[in-house]
Amino acid sequence: MAGSVLVAPARRAGADGDTASTTALRRRIADGFVAAHPQARQVPAVRITSGADRSVHLVGSSISALKPWIPGGIPDGGILAVQPAVRTQNLRTLGDCVTPFGWGGHFTNFSIVLPAGSGTAPAERTLAFFLDHCGFAPADVLVRASREHPGLFPAVGVFAEHVRVEWDSRDPRYYTHTVGIPGVHGVNFNVALRHPVTGEYDDVGNYIDFVPAGTPDTAPITEPITEPFTEVGFGDTTILRAQLGLDHVLDAFPFPAGPTADRWTNRHLQDAFLVSAVLWNEGLRPCNRDARTKLLRKYLEACRAAVTRSGLGRSELRAWLAGLYAAEGFAPADLDGIWSEHLEDNLWT
Repeated sequence: MAGSVLVAPARRAGADGDTASTTALRRRIADGFVAAHPQARQVPAVRITSGADRSVHLVGSSISALKPWIPGGIPDGGILAVQPAVRTQNLRTLGDCVTPFGWGGHFTNFSIVLPAGSGTAPAERTLAFFLDHCGFAPADVLVRASREHPGLFPAVGVFAEHVRVEWDSRDPRYYTHTVGIPGVHGVNFNVALRHPVTGEYDDVGNYIDFVPAGTPDTAPITEPITEPFTEVGFGDTTILRAQLGLDHVLDAFPFPAGPTADRWTNRHLQDAFLVSAVLWNEGLRPCNRDARTKLLRKYLEACRAAVTRSGLGRSELRAWLAGLYAAEGFAPADLDGIWSEHLEDNLWT
């Protein structure tokens, strides 16, 4: 599998080291996924806070942008989206500055949806994406699959020619999938990448065969989905963590050096402020109007708890946030807005 390597694995660990280029590296990973599927039609992303997908409060996967295109018939080349996403699992403990967590709340998810009958081409392109575009060695890639789903065997076989397949090592539910459309269920195998420092294999995404039945009632889909389809999708931060040997997926973002001496206080600050900034930048404001505004309020409460525990002052926190906004390419006006409208008056009272 010859091709140009988008990001050569640096094989280094470091939580607060050279992160200035991580924004560009994450975007190059997504660009590589698009380049690996030149036949696909790329559709626009939706706002995380848009409510475009009624099955979720905040968009957490590119399938939310792809759903509306499925009922009319997926073109042979597939449809693809690169979608900013937020998942809120960390909110259960975020802000206590003690509880470890493995995954960050914000990332970019990219996936392609293809019609059933696409053969082994999707698996071949996916394998090429990891080996050629991302520069992983075959030993760095692991597939976790189940023998209970023979329909996936042809795709698994493509990987098995080059990388190791781990069979039935997880609970059976691990190999099943839902998509937020009533009556539509899938079976999957997962792709995992080896961390060059720990040697552990961490999942970075799925290859899923969906078999629909019934009529969905989640807007904006208004037509019944009756044809099977395949989705293949991954996240940028988990891939970059494996490429660069990062301590945590949050190191895929260009945070300035940790403002406190405590590791998990810094992680809680990073996750709470990053997600709050992303949601605020989309125009969301904290209140009790609906689930989305309540979620932002909870993230901002976590920001306050982390600031209180860390003892950060106004000028110190403002400088730390300014460094993140500048490195990540957020608009300075967005920082001015969240600071003057909320942070300055609410974090130290």
